[in-house]
Amino acid sequence: MKPKFVLTKNVKGFINLIYNLKNKPNNISKIGLVYGNAGLGKTKTAIYLSVQFDTIYIRATNKMTTKWLLEEIEKSLRKFHDFILQTFSGNVLMH
Repeated sequence: MKPKFVLTKNVKGFINLIYNLKNKPNNISKIGLVYGNAGLGKTKTAIYLSVQFDTIYIRATNKMTTKWLLEEIEKSLRKFHDFILQTFSGNVLMH
């Protein structure tokens, strides 16, 4: 049986937050905070949304230093870059 993503009240709230931030004008700064007890779906929802919006998911912890977080971002961007090169190698994009 394929796992199913359940849209609980908490998950719906998280998704609404992201859509509200995404739909604000570009000239407005945006930030969202998601917090709560363990097991309420924060991580799974973040991963689900990163797939839906084709974005990079990076999990930060309270033990991370700024340098550590930036290194994680760099690693993720390098993986994404390598994926793009591998996926489109030999294909020339023309405008």
